[in-house]
Amino acid sequence: MQGKVVALAVHPSDPRRVAVATDRGVFLSNDAGSTFVPVEANSRGLTVFFDLSGNELWFSGFSKGGTLKRLELASGRIRDVAIPFLMTGDGILYVAQNPARPGEYAVATFARSVYVTKDGGASWKQIADRGREH
Repeated sequence: MQGKVVALAVHPSDPRRVAVATDRGVFLSNDAGSTFVPVEANSRGLTVFFDLSGNELWFSGFSKGGTLKRLELASGRIRDVAIPFLMTGDGILYVAQNPARPGEYAVATFARSVYVTKDGGASWKQIADRGREH
């Protein structure tokens, strides 16, 4: 693992699986932090979040703009999550999932804007704009 840790997430059912976001990327450990492998290096990691099923790691970064991605833990496949709403210079700092509705996620940005998806990230609705209700 490289860089200063800015976010940490522990897998919901396997406490030995830990993810960190650093100022040098996103890293994953399967041995309680003894060793880490890069998930995405050479970009600024902002946040990490294991979905409640434990099947995916959501993570955001910043390199010429904000990014949001999902790592399928079983296959190792990384998919981009479309975030057309981000303003230039904005990035996602927080990801949360609704335990009552597993396809519903919320993200919060640097600029204090908040967005919700009810379809796992296919479409988003803004509920706060720069800290004000939208």
